[in-house]
Amino acid sequence: KLLDKAFTAHRVATIEPGITRIIIDLIDKLADKARSGQVVDGVQDFAIPVTIAVICEQLGIDQFNAGKIQAWSLAVTAQIGRMQNREQMVTNARLVCELQNFIISEMRAREAQPREDMISDLVHAETDDGKLGFAEAVSLVRALIIAGNDTTATAIGNLMFILATEPAVAKTLAESVDDDRLLNRFVEELLRFRPPVRGLAKMTTREVELGGVKLPAHAHLLVLYASGNQDETQFPCPAQFDLNRPNLGKHVAFGVGVHRCIGASLSRMEIKVAAREIVRRLDQLKLAVPLDEIRYMPTVATHQIESLPMTLTRRAS
Repeated sequence: KLLDKAFTAHRVATIEPGITRIIIDLIDKLADKARSGQVVDGVQDFAIPVTIAVICEQLGIDQFNAGKIQAWSLAVTAQIGRMQNREQMVTNARLVCELQNFIISEMRAREAQPREDMISDLVHAETDDGKLGFAEAVSLVRALIIAGNDTTATAIGNLMFILATEPAVAKTLAESVDDDRLLNRFVEELLRFRPPVRGLAKMTTREVELGGVKLPAHAHLLVLYASGNQDETQFPCPAQFDLNRPNLGKHVAFGVGVHRCIGASLSRMEIKVAAREIVRRLDQLKLAVPLDEIRYMPTVATHQIESLPMTLTRRAS
C-alpha cells in the first residue's frame, strides 16, 4: 500500500520528461561513440546506465557509482538459485553487506533531514499499524534499488537485441514512432517474447491442487514466467514476434495477483520511452558479433544479456 502511491500511473506520467532527458542523453553518447568508429554495447553502454540513473533519481540518490550498483544488483540476484560456488558466495555476501550499509547511511540521512524522494517517503511512512520498522524500510529500499534497475535493464537490453535482429519490427516501429498505441503494443509483445524475469521461487502455504497435481504444504516451486509466455494454447506461434496479437496484455512478465510487480507501470514507461527515442535518433542497429556469441548472465531469475556489441548510426534529421 505504501509503494502503490509511488507507482501510480499519474505519478509515473509526471516523471516521464525527466526519464526522457536521461534516455536522450545516453542515446546521444551512444551515437557519438559509434560515429568515432567504435563498437558500442547496447547493455553496458545504454540499458544498465539508463535504469540505474532513473531509479537513483527517484530514490533521491544524487551521488552514485553505476558500476558499484550494478555489482550489488548482480550479487543480490545471484542468491536466487544454486549457481555459485563457495568463493563466489562469500564475494557476493560482502557486496550485499556493502549495499546494506550504503542504504542504511542514506536512510539515516533522511531521518535527520527528509527530502522529496522515495527513500524519505519510506523512512517516514505510516501504516495502519504504525510506522514501518527500520529493517522493513531497509528491505524495501533494497528491493527498489535492485528491481528498479536490474530487471528493467534486462528488458531494455532485450529491446536493443530485438531492434538489431528483427529488421521488419525495427522498420515498423520507426515508421510508426508517433503512434502511441503501436508503441504500447510493442512494449507488451517485447515483455511476452523476452520477459526480463525468467522465473522466481515460491512456496505453497497449504496443500493445493495445480494443473491436476496435488502439492503438499511448504512445497518449493520455480514459477517460470518465460514458459507461460510461450504457452501455445494462449499465444499461437509463440516464437514469433507479433504486434497484432489480440491478447498482448495477457502475458505474465510482471507476475499476477498479489505478487504482481509493483513497479510495472514505471518499467513499461522506461521501455516505451527508450524504444521511441532510439528509433527516432538511431538507425541501422546491427549486432557486431555472430548471434551465437551473445552470452547471458548465469542467473536463474533473470534472462539478462551480459554484453551486446553493436554497430549503429545517428538517424538523419
